[in-house]
Amino acid sequence: MRVQTKVTWLVVADGGQARIFVSHGKKDGLTKLDDSVADLEAGLPRGTADTRGRTFDSGGQGRHRLEGADPRAHAKTRFLADLADRLNKGALADRYDRLVLIAPPKALGELRGHLHKQAQNRLAVEQPSDLVHLNEHDLTEQLRDLL
Repeated sequence: MRVQTKVTWLVVADGGQARIFVSHGKKDGLTKLDDSVADLEAGLPRGTADTRGRTFDSGGQGRHRLEGADPRAHAKTRFLADLADRLNKGALADRYDRLVLIAPPKALGELRGHLHKQAQNRLAVEQPSDLVHLNEHDLTEQLRDLL
């Protein structure tokens, strides 16, 4: 009798980058999905400011931050929603059995909020860490116990 290995999708993300890896067990390590690298910066218009602008009072010396949409915050929200959509489609197509999410706390919470019930049911590990900068080898070494 052959034991079927469980397929794990391991997602390493923050509010602006994401990589999805596949693992078939501890012995196999991590394999990056072909098109799994996403970068928020690539989708932002050039010159998008990190902060909102400021303006002077019309009748004095005061300055105030301009209200309105923050393009970076909106882009991060959209980025995480798109990533969750990809994870949802993978769960609904039975492409993985287990899901491991690794992201800073704020991004992790937002990403979790966009997950479909099928993806949530496969969620095995949530790790609030910023590891998106690590290469595949270092990730494998650091996360071996999660596979």
